[in-house]
Amino acid sequence: MRILVFLALVTIGFSANAFECQSDGRAEQLVYARSGIEVVEYWAVEGPEIHSVQLPNGVTAWVLVETPTQEMYRERFPDKSQVVELVKITVFDMSNEEPKEIAVSWGGANSWQGFKLKPFGAGGLNLIVVVATRSDSYRF
Repeated sequence: MRILVFLALVTIGFSANAFECQSDGRAEQLVYARSGIEVVEYWAVEGPEIHSVQLPNGVTAWVLVETPTQEMYRERFPDKSQVVELVKITVFDMSNEEPKEIAVSWGGANSWQGFKLKPFGAGGLNLIVVVATRSDSYRF
């Protein structure tokens, strides 16, 4: 039953937020962080900044969500006129002075990315990323 309630809330959140563009027409990237079945945080990505997420087991996950450049799309998909909108998700270990990448994932701008890393415990870290898209966003 708890899972059904969670799915209903996430669906409502997606439908309420996923198709909202900012007033200047730019799409807004939203991230919902889960551990197990618990939503622990959500935020709007506002540029390339590392975001901290406090997990229920006391561990802090550090996450960077980046939108690829037009050049990256041209390099990776030279024969395509349109491709799925992507995001790059990087998880960091911030226990030292310099951030250290511990996981990298490329996924759709509207996707579910899971990270089962030992420090994150049994629930892991699951990121649900959603974005408002325009049909002409990535035409070359």
